[in-house]
Amino acid sequence: MSQPILLVFDAPGATAAQYDAIIRDLEAAGESAPRGRTFHAAAATADGWQVIDVWESQADFDRFAKTLGPLIQTHMADSRVAPKFYPVHRRIAGVAATGVKPYILAVKMTGPVAEYDTTVARLQAEAGGVPFPGRSYHVCGLTPDGCYIVGVFESSDDYERFANKVLRRVIAQCMTTPPAMTLSAIHNRILG
Repeated sequence: MSQPILLVFDAPGATAAQYDAIIRDLEAAGESAPRGRTFHAAAATADGWQVIDVWESQADFDRFAKTLGPLIQTHMADSRVAPKFYPVHRRIAGVAATGVKPYILAVKMTGPVAEYDTTVARLQAEAGGVPFPGRSYHVCGLTPDGCYIVGVFESSDDYERFANKVLRRVIAQCMTTPPAMTLSAIHNRILG
């Protein structure tokens, strides 16, 4: 069985117009829903653009990259592109995505993965084993020094309710070093 991967694609200086041009060209090439990609989201960041993908395997992404690579060169040649790949440690599906303005929470955690596992177990226990309302997706990839965690919320209000009700408190109880967290409005999201 293949190892699923989390792809975090940071493109400082990139814009929504450049991303949209790549998406249009992928659609024209018949690659709008490439085989093996199970999740895709894109959002503006403080210094450019970020794309988050989850792939069933590195081989699936490598096949798609043959089409994607030239399009990045065409539309984002001036951007410093820095894709990173992390093996998926955990995926959690939540409530079906219906939000008008979904948000993505990107979390960079340094420290032992056991702290992440303990945090997730405590969050799930506090929720009674059901997905938190408004959270539609969660994935954790293993980094050399910890985890890269992605959560999708159906609105910024859904995130704030989750953060204020349990997340901040449980992180303080379970993690030695507070993680770096960034909440961004999603420009485009593709499931599957």
